[in-house]
Parts: sequence; C-alpha cells; structure tokens
Amino acid sequence: GALMGGFFINNRVATQNDLAAVATKMKAGIKLSAAEAELAKAAAPAVRAEIARMDAAGGVRTGPMDVEVPVTSVAGFMPAAGQAKARVPFTVPERLPEGALRAAQALAQQRRTAGPAVPTEETAAPAVPRQAPVNVLPTGETIVPPPPMTPAMMTPDDFAATVGAERGVDMDFNPEATTELFNEHFRIVRDAINNNEPVSAAALDLYEMRVPYYVRDEATGLAVFDQATFDAWGKYVQNEAGEAKAGLEENGVELLDAIRELGGLPSPKSGAKKAVWSGELKSLWETSRGGRDVGIKGVMNLWRNDAKDLDDIVQGLRQKGFRLETEADLIEMLDNRLRSGNPVYGFGAFSEGPMPAELRGRRPGAKAEVVSEERKGADGETVVDVRIASGKVVPRVVATKHGLRVGDRHDDGMADKVVNATDESSPDVPDAYKIAEVSSIVDKSSITVRTRDMTPDEIKQKQARLERDNKLRVEMGLEPEPIPAAPTRAAEPAAPTAAVSSDPLTPPEQVRSGGAKVPPGAVPVGMAAMGPPDWVLQPGETSEGRRLIKGIQNFKRGQRWGFRTIVDHVNRAVRMEMRKSRSQTSKVHPAHYKPAHHMAFTRDTQSQINFHEAGHGLEYLVRARVPDFFKAHATELLGLTQRPGSMASDPPSGLSPDQAMSYRIGEGVAEWTRLLMTDPAAVQSLKVTAALQAVAEQFYPGMAKALRDGARAVHAFQQKPVAERWAMF
Repeated sequence: GALMGGFFINNRVATQNDLAAVATKMKAGIKLSAAEAELAKAAAPAVRAEIARMDAAGGVRTGPMDVEVPVTSVAGFMPAAGQAKARVPFTVPERLPEGALRAAQALAQQRRTAGPAVPTEETAAPAVPRQAPVNVLPTGETIVPPPPMTPAMMTPDDFAATVGAERGVDMDFNPEATTELFNEHFRIVRDAINNNEPVSAAALDLYEMRVPYYVRDEATGLAVFDQATFDAWGKYVQNEAGEAKAGLEENGVELLDAIRELGGLPSPKSGAKKAVWSGELKSLWETSRGGRDVGIKGVMNLWRNDAKDLDDIVQGLRQKGFRLETEADLIEMLDNRLRSGNPVYGFGAFSEGPMPAELRGRRPGAKAEVVSEERKGADGETVVDVRIASGKVVPRVVATKHGLRVGDRHDDGMADKVVNATDESSPDVPDAYKIAEVSSIVDKSSITVRTRDMTPDEIKQKQARLERDNKLRVEMGLEPEPIPAAPTRAAEPAAPTAAVSSDPLTPPEQVRSGGAKVPPGAVPVGMAAMGPPDWVLQPGETSEGRRLIKGIQNFKRGQRWGFRTIVDHVNRAVRMEMRKSRSQTSKVHPAHYKPAHHMAFTRDTQSQINFHEAGHGLEYLVRARVPDFFKAHATELLGLTQRPGSMASDPPSGLSPDQAMSYRIGEGVAEWTRLLMTDPAAVQSLKVTAALQAVAEQFYPGMAKALRDGARAVHAFQQKPVAERWAMF
C-alpha cells in the first residue's frame, strides 16, 4: 500500500495495510493495541476515510493486503529459493460468512464460465456411484461417507493418517470451523446432499468451501458429484500434502529435543530456586524414571542440575515454535508427552514475537478474518487471532499431540476406533437427545463409548441449535425439520439438607418449631455452646502430633509453628502433597485437588480450605479400597454440603445424575474433614465419623490418629491470643 508519510506504528512507517487493520477492528468493536490506538488518533481522517471506503464496498476492503509469514507457516505460499519470508495476499472482510460467500461465488462462477472439463480417453473415468451407509454410531446416527478416493487423491485426513502412521504421531490436520454460522451452513448442506434434497446455488457455493467437487443441476436443484473437479481436487491436495510433509520433516522440532538444546529440564534436586515447581518436576521425573526409562524415547540426558528456570525454558520453546504462555502450560505439555509417548512438534510459524497471530492456510487467494476472540499475551499486550478462510483446504504444517480423553464427545472421526459401546440411555428418550461420549480409553485403538441421555441444560441448547438450523434451512430454500419434543422427567428428590436446631442432640423423631421433622441425616448446629468433644482435650496419639501440639502451646516468636504446620501435618496424614500456586488456582477456585497426582494446589497455605482439599485426598484413598463405602453415608455427607459457610462446590454441568451425586458426596467427605479439624463437635454424632475413621485406620494405619491430632492442634491454635496467632507461621 501507499506509505502514510509522517505516521508511525511499532517504530516503522505506517502503511495502508495498517490503516485497514485499524479500521476493521474499530468497525468490529475489537480492542486496539497501544500502537494501533496511537495510529488511530494521529491518522484519524485517514482511518475515517478507510472505514467509509469499507462501508461503500459492503463491509469488505477491496484490494490485496500483503502479510509476511514464515516459510513454513502456510503451505501453498512458499517463497522463492533463499527467501525467508513469503508475501501472502488477502483481504479483510468485516463479517466472515458474507466475505467467504463472495469468494466461493467468484470461484464457482469462474469455473462455470470456463465450462466443464471434457474428458479424453486418457483422463476419462467411470462415474463414482453414491455409496450406501456403512457406519452406524452408538446413537443410531448413520454416517454416509463421501465418494471413494483413489490412492493418488489424498485428502488432508488421508495425509494425516499416512504421515501419522509413518512417524508414530497423532497429526492435527483437520480444518477448523471458521465460525459457528459457517459450520451450521456446512452441516445443513452436507445433510441435504446425503438426503438427495434440492439445494440452492448460494448454499452450494458455500459448501464448495469444504468440498469443491459437487455441482448443482439447474433442472432438479440437486447437488451432483463432478468427477473431473474431483480429480483436479485430489491432485491439488496431494501436491499440497507433499509440501506439508516436507515442511514437517525438515522444519519440525520435537519437544524433548528442543528442551535438551535449551540445556535440559531442572532436576528436582537442582536447588531452591525451582521450589515453586519442584512438586510437578518430581512427578515428571518419576514418570520418566529420572530420564532412564527406555520405554519413552528421548528422555535420556533430559534432566540436568544446572538447567535454566522453567520460565527461561518456556521463552526458548516459544522461539522454537511451541504454543506456550506459562510454566503451567509446559508442565501439562510435558506430562502428556511423557505419558502418551507421542512426539510433540513445534514450528517456526509461531516463533515471531511473544505470541503472534496464527495464520491457517485454506485456499490460495484466501480471505482473512480478524476474529473477535482476544486474549492477553505473555507480555500483557492484547493478541487478536487472524485466520485465513477460503474454499480449498490446505493442510496446515502443524503436528502436535492430539488425543482423546475420557468425557470427550464421540464424533464421526472416532468411529473406526470404537471397540466397545454401552447404552445407558432411556428407551423413551428421542435419539436427538442422547449423547455418545468416551467413557474409557485403553489405547488409541481401544475406546469405549457410552451413550447417555442429555441433561435438561443440554436439551435446551440442542433445541436452540435445531431452531437455528431451521431458520437457515428456510433461507436456503430447504424444508424445516421437525424438532422432537423434550422428554418429560420425573421430579428428582431434593438432596437432604442440614437441620437447623438449637439442640445438637435432637432425635430424628422430634419436631422443630415450624412443624418439619428433622431428617435422619441432619447435621446439628449451635455447637459453640457445647465446646469441643472430650477427645480433643486429650494428649496426642502420635509422636508427630504430640510434638506439633506442644510446639503450638509453647510457641515463641521466631519458631516455625502455626496454622501452616497443622496443614502440612494433615496433608502428610492423607499421604498428599500440597503446593502454593497462583498459576494453578484462581480467585474463584483458590484451591483444588488433582486426583491423578494426589496433589493439591492452594493460594493461601493458612486457610482452612486446605483441610477441605485434604478431605478430597482422603476420599480418593478410601474409594480406592472400598469403592461403595460413602454410598451408605450419602445422607449425612450431603447434609454437610448444605451447612452455612460450607466450602463445597456445585458439580459442573454436563454430568449425569449419578455422576453429579457422586461429586456431591465427595464434597461432603471434604467438608467432613474440614469440620473435623475446625469444629469437631459438628460431626461428632454422625455415624460416618466413626465409620470413616475405622476404615481409614484399617487400610492406612495411623491415619485416623493423625487426623485427630490435627484437630487437637487446631484447638490449641484457637486458644492462643489473636496477636500471637498472627505471629505464628
């Protein structure tokens, strides 16, 4: 573009492209960066003129914009030999669906003007008949595959599977939906083709964005498979796939190799400066057996005592193309890498700047979208994603660990991996309101899928989506589809609540004022008048507990006795490790427990919420020995979650009723542990108190005694003057 004399952005002369980017963001309501805001103020008349020009063009900026991208970032836009950059022309539409539709219409019109390809004896190929349905999901949904491809016509998925098998890595080459609206259009037209329904020309033009080998029969309105276009498409994808494969082999950097190049990972024994992550590093160390596990390729010489801090390693990995922002991201990526054994690759496409916008290749002459999703980069600057969206799918030069997890939704791409399927849905619930999700994973070829009924919230979301579908179908000239009625559900019994009674020993039969009976699992309140149970005033039962209680009772300034030492004592009792962390916690969730590592993270080591997290550790230890133990005490445990001041959290959305109940019971166990420490009289009369201590002592000798000593230590701490408590550790 023409240079804007006198205006600068990021220490360089501003161009027409910069004005277009600022104008597009302002029209879309996207927050400007500091540099862009300065340019908008300095060149306000020029920006207003650019916005007016965009409005006159229907919201789409006319004329190409050049963007410099690294050599490997977009397949199909490779520079000349010796160049480090490729200049990619694209335009920036205000609204993607309209701009993308114009691109598809122009390409379709160009193809129709040129006329259909005339097959010769060398190129003629027999028509490919429509295949019959071959796959049926556990939900009963039928998958109609596209026409078969010859070996010479590789799709991006075929390419991903082939290269993935060769390199032993899961390849993520599936094109992502550019917008939710675009995805809805695509799915509707796909269904129309599969059902042999008429489809509008505009809809088919949009459909060519993904599958460019269907043409519309003007007489019938049906989408017809075009062999000549299909052949050309297959060859095109094959060429692009070859370039992508070459980029992967030549430019890809494996995660463990990159870490070794940066000086290795800090060993858990490498000094106090790594203490904030020492627990996570120790877990990774044990996963790789200290770098000596021959079953995990690439771990030799990975750990070093003189390694850099994790923050420095993260910065180095980002320069090598790995999408990382914090040390926590690196810990999670390493954990997945070591546990799965699948290589993780980084590419130079992501190495410019702290967190550059990602360019995803789609079709030459692509349309670009400045999407509204914003996030904060590592340097605090707002980062806006830029995505290239167009018709032909170009495989992205990105390879990463891309696997399933328990709880993921099942889709068509997993159909060939399913070995077992279970149906836990109700027969009277319509199939439209059932969900197939991954329930267990043995390995990549052995996945169990469970079909269940949708929750009421999921049904509402599904009905809203079906209503949007019908509106779009009407716009495209298709008949709307009937929306199944939501199933009627029997009212679920309310969870038991804690009884509010002034008498802590109220028998179950006694009637409170107001006429309501006290439930059998009621939790007595009003304990302050009672004082602690007798056992709290007795000497400690373990040597560590007696030392802890004595240290708190005889505390002197400068000694390390206090609430934190009590928390550490309780964590040791339940064999759990706790780490202070801000990256793993939030203001909403100041502490949480990770059952996979039997570890808890907290923002405040002197808060009683840490006793709640220790209770989760106790819960998982007991469940491991007696899985159904807590079901017999569900009423009492659920009552604990309803007490005033409870720290129990509500179950996340999407859980089945059984899963939600199990979640609430677990919160009850955590609350029982917290109350045993801070208000033991509140749980003294509950049946679960004696039963839980007995089963803990049976399978984990000394655990119940240590927990009781923790309660004694808290009582001793509470007897100290307030000023002295503040001085404690």
